[in-house]
Amino acid sequence: MSIDRLQTSLLMTPDQYADQWAINSQSYNAEGYYHWMSDQLGSIKTVVEIGCGCGNGTLALVQNGRRVVVIEPNAKAIELTANNLTGAGLSVLVSQERASIDSMEQQGTNVVIVQGDIFDSKLNQLLGGLNFDAIACWLIGAEPERIAEHIGKSLEAFVAPDTAVYRERLHRRCFELGRLCLKIDGCVQMVDRQGIGSWSEKDYAREHFAGLYSRLAGDDYLIEKTDVMLKRMHSAMQTSQIKYFAQDGDPRAVRVFGSAKARLLRR
Repeated sequence: MSIDRLQTSLLMTPDQYADQWAINSQSYNAEGYYHWMSDQLGSIKTVVEIGCGCGNGTLALVQNGRRVVVIEPNAKAIELTANNLTGAGLSVLVSQERASIDSMEQQGTNVVIVQGDIFDSKLNQLLGGLNFDAIACWLIGAEPERIAEHIGKSLEAFVAPDTAVYRERLHRRCFELGRLCLKIDGCVQMVDRQGIGSWSEKDYAREHFAGLYSRLAGDDYLIEKTDVMLKRMHSAMQTSQIKYFAQDGDPRAVRVFGSAKARLLRR
């Protein structure tokens, strides 16, 4: 990645980030990646989605017959998602009220979008005790200003590798929320971009990623090698100004999407 491109990605406003992510998302959607991510969840019916981008992932979740509650802090992303979903004929409600979530099935609402930051403790009360089947956290990211705020840095001091620090903290928060709002045997699904040495190493990589997520999840969850699946990324997927990886790394590495499901054993 060129210095100019990296600097551009670090200067994005929330609106610019949402617009740039939509460029990536359209590429992913065209390749069927969101449906692959959704298929990993099986026959579940209720999902909390952490971050919605422009709504293509949400659409894949709903098209499998699920009801989805979205947590998204970016107002532009919410606008893009609501337009995308309503354009597909779905019933969408933007609300901060628990009653809107409780009445989804009765009211025929497919998606409730909550504008809020996942780290906000108010979500504990909003979602607590609702017994969802899954939390889906796919390809999570944010504009640099939000990341810097959550890792205690000034925007001027922010560097690209800080994104990985933010992502780890957010993943831990997902597991924390899961203890509050998942039914026992429900799952937290993480999908991230990863790099592996070669496709022949995929089984070792699955075991490695299971260990990484297990350490983040803690003893209340179970993640085994069989809960991790990999999907090769198309070689030309980097289409926007957003920097995907904390480091460019080995250009010969195979870029993959990794889906890991952590099953809740106890609260």
